[in-house]
Amino acid sequence: MSDSLPLFDRFPRLASIPRIELCDLPSPVHRLEHHSIPGELWIKRDDLNSPTLGGNKARALEFLLGGLEPGDTVIAVGGAGSTHILSTAHYAKSLGAKTIAMRWTHDMNAVAQSV
Repeated sequence: MSDSLPLFDRFPRLASIPRIELCDLPSPVHRLEHHSIPGELWIKRDDLNSPTLGGNKARALEFLLGGLEPGDTVIAVGGAGSTHILSTAHYAKSLGAKTIAMRWTHDMNAVAQSV
């Protein structure tokens, strides 16, 4: 596991927090070629930082699940369809832990439906 994340350069005390490596960091950055956009546009490809369920959730779960032991139980909460619950359950299972998911239904915001 890499102990020299750029994040630790900026916030050195974070290096003392238990962490489990779930993704390949740093996330790759690619130049986006698009003729209708003037100048340069670069995108951070968090979707490529893990072969399964990459992205910012995997990066955060490296710390949230860092002290997890096989046989432990994790509780994850969120709305129906929560990708946080999905990612937590997936990575906890890969570490030998169980997940209790607590979900609620929710209506789509009217503004989101009009876009």
